[in-house]
Amino acid sequence: MQKIKKFKISLAPASVRKNFKVLAGIERLTPEEEDRLSREYENSRSWLSPAAVFETFRSDRWPAFLTVSMEPLRPVAASVLVATIGPQVEEQIGREASPSVPHAIMLAALAEEGAESAADFVSRLITEEAKKEDCELTVREELTDPAKIELALKGLCAERIGVTLKAPGVLSPRFTRVASLLWIPRMTKKRRLLLPEAQPLADKPA
Repeated sequence: MQKIKKFKISLAPASVRKNFKVLAGIERLTPEEEDRLSREYENSRSWLSPAAVFETFRSDRWPAFLTVSMEPLRPVAASVLVATIGPQVEEQIGREASPSVPHAIMLAALAEEGAESAADFVSRLITEEAKKEDCELTVREELTDPAKIELALKGLCAERIGVTLKAPGVLSPRFTRVASLLWIPRMTKKRRLLLPEAQPLADKPA
């Protein structure tokens, strides 16, 4: 199991704006909102405190919180991660009169992108590990089942980075990601691309 803290993440401005529009229920930002969001973007460095734990499990040792289909790609391992940006921004949002005021929504938009960026950072580290084993990773999949999230947090000792459950399926800190990625041997993908599914590999000539 690996634990990392205070690693550098970058927030994508376009994603932050998209988050804000979705959370605020609007189609476009006003010039004033653009300016304020830019200022909050700069201020985000003061409360971003990324941390993560992650571990890779072999296919003969799947943990109870992973449900893995072996077909059609036959994964040889799976990595599970817990990534967070810390509680500071959540505390700032809590000091607002309402979570629906523009400032609170801007902070939430930035924090959502921060959590995604933290998970992306860990995913890239795992990708490099997988390459050494001649494997590729599937798209990161969020764990959504409350029981499995609880087991994952316990299995990865997520309390070491301050991540716990407030209630079933409710993470604390709020802006946290729990996800898995499967390791697929590169030859498996090549065979699926080159051969019809029912056609076996041809025998080599004697």
